[in-house]
Amino acid sequence: MSNTTKYIGETSINKQGLTGKIIKKTSVKQNTRYLYEVLILETGTVLLMQRSNFVRGNYKDYSLPSVYGVGYSDSFSNKSDKIYHLWAHILERCYVSRAKSYKTYGARGVKISDEWLHYSVFEKDVKELKNYDLWLEDSMEYTLDKDVMGNGLLYSKEYCSFINRLEQAQATRRVKKVKVTFNDGTEKIFNSINQCSKAIGYDFSLIAKNLKGTVKTKKYKFEEVI
Repeated sequence: MSNTTKYIGETSINKQGLTGKIIKKTSVKQNTRYLYEVLILETGTVLLMQRSNFVRGNYKDYSLPSVYGVGYSDSFSNKSDKIYHLWAHILERCYVSRAKSYKTYGARGVKISDEWLHYSVFEKDVKELKNYDLWLEDSMEYTLDKDVMGNGLLYSKEYCSFINRLEQAQATRRVKKVKVTFNDGTEKIFNSINQCSKAIGYDFSLIAKNLKGTVKTKKYKFEEVI
């Protein structure tokens, strides 16, 4: 058997539980070692890798969601990068029920937009958000926020920006489920004060004060939903 065909047909199981099969030895080298083309039998994806990684199952099919079962990464993603860490943390608290923050995120229905499930899109978009440079310099003071411009339930380019700790504290207070009782007795529940304000055309600050009991109105009755 020649050196070019020695390992052809060899299979292994990767960390996703998928079966890889060596189909070709290439003339490309990485760190003095030849790379092999590996076919993922379940998906038809062809990957390029060293045989040592193949044998250990140390490879992924990036055409499938490989990060917490929902996020699409790629072989070029720098897992130690600050932006990647931010993205992965959002996925974890939104979609991993055992995560410490899940009860205040995923359990409340907080999600990430379909576009941002792809790291390459998130990485590009996040650099265009307000105060990105300030977050890059000091991530302890600045954080990615979804509440100020949105309803607190979706991470997306449209609704996110980087804000400081004081702004974050103020924004967090806005994310309360609110039940509105109208004059005719009908009721409706909104996911946040901000959403309620926009939907019924009533001032945000008046709703907040009404919930605290410092202001009353005859037109609406507001109650916080626990």
